[in-house]
Amino acid sequence: METALEKVERPDVVDPKEEKKHKWEKILSPILTSLTILFIVIGALFVFVDSYYMTIYVDGSSMSPTLQNKEFGLVNPNKKALENIKRGDIIVFKQYSGGSDESFSYYIKRIIALPNESIYFTEGFQEFDKVMIKEVGAEDYVLLEEPYLTDAAKLRTAPANMEKFPLTLEEDNYFVMGDNRANSEDSRRNIVGTVSKDRIVGVLCLIQGYVDEINTTVVDGELKTTYKGKHFYLLWKMRRY
Repeated sequence: METALEKVERPDVVDPKEEKKHKWEKILSPILTSLTILFIVIGALFVFVDSYYMTIYVDGSSMSPTLQNKEFGLVNPNKKALENIKRGDIIVFKQYSGGSDESFSYYIKRIIALPNESIYFTEGFQEFDKVMIKEVGAEDYVLLEEPYLTDAAKLRTAPANMEKFPLTLEEDNYFVMGDNRANSEDSRRNIVGTVSKDRIVGVLCLIQGYVDEINTTVVDGELKTTYKGKHFYLLWKMRRY
């Protein structure tokens, strides 16, 4: 005689340790995914900035108070930026010395007058010095408003060699000055003069922080410079301007 045993459903035995493990996996999985995406984005940003911009730091006080000594940031050296330079932009350019194209320093100054414009200065005595600009095609000079200057700087704007003004700029030449007018070697001086377009390295687009310490040492016969500062952009090779 055949008999059949009734099948009894028994609940699966769950290991508490495995259950806890799966719980943590569910929690950590989206976090790890988000962190991975974040690191990829940051890495891509580093590559983009390093490829398209130059990391620079300011050496000196010629652009004070706008830019401070040892302040650092990014310069845009790309063609689009160089083709669209405007009055008021801060640029980095090569200043040659010793009559050699291989001997130069980098200067950082503000664009004051554009190609083919005319410029002259009035000496204020008891009032501020004035910068007068005649734009291309205009009949009259107009006063250049400079809200980025301190009152002390406005008193020291007129150059010592006033006799060479009014000055009309040539094609592809710019007149530049530092915001610290009493302590800036710029287009007001014959040693610098107007800045031709081919000397311009790039346009300042971002200031990020300060370089706290700069150390230069010789390692295996090569000059090595290290920087300490307050921002991750210091991971890049800095350039002195």
